[in-house]
Amino acid sequence: TVAKQAFERALKLEAGNPIAIGGLEQVSDRVDLAELGRLKQEAVSAEEAAQWQLAVEKYTAVLQRDANLQFAKEGRQRASVQRRTQVLLGNIIASPDKLSSPKLFDQARDILAAAELLQPRGEMLDQQITAVALLVKTYSTPVDVTFRSDNQTQITLSSVGRLGTFEEKRLSLRPGAYTVIGSRDGCRDVRTNIVVKPQMQPIDIRCNEKL
Repeated sequence: TVAKQAFERALKLEAGNPIAIGGLEQVSDRVDLAELGRLKQEAVSAEEAAQWQLAVEKYTAVLQRDANLQFAKEGRQRASVQRRTQVLLGNIIASPDKLSSPKLFDQARDILAAAELLQPRGEMLDQQITAVALLVKTYSTPVDVTFRSDNQTQITLSSVGRLGTFEEKRLSLRPGAYTVIGSRDGCRDVRTNIVVKPQMQPIDIRCNEKL
């Protein structure tokens, strides 16, 4: 600015000039305040547009200039929670078959419950909540699955455990991805990945290939 340049010229002519030093400090303070105001407005605008990553970055930039500003602390916390929730919901939507795991299903249900309490709720978050709520409902309804074998192969099912040997066994399973493992002395183990869904065909697994 013109004022800053004038004070700097004065210091070149007289090093340590108290008036010039004081003037430069005032100019610097005004610049800092203007920059903080700009960053605050950009952060608020990012929140209003549900651009949570950008909001986090803007509030962080404010705190780098003044770590004690409460509005920036609160704003970054709000935006961080929103951003993290969208990521978690997105992960559930991207890999719904993982909900066959009781642990992951319970986590998804907890994430959904927390997301439903968030305010404000932008369009994207609203869509994610609707999608995950439907997935939780779908994956909470067990499906009858029939397994067939030769009564000699030991069968193990992921997320369930050892099923033993049998010719036919019916289980009620939560929809999703599972791995079926068959083992038998003198034979090579077999491993099959399945996706449990309504009205699926019986699963046949047996060890036939000799070692």
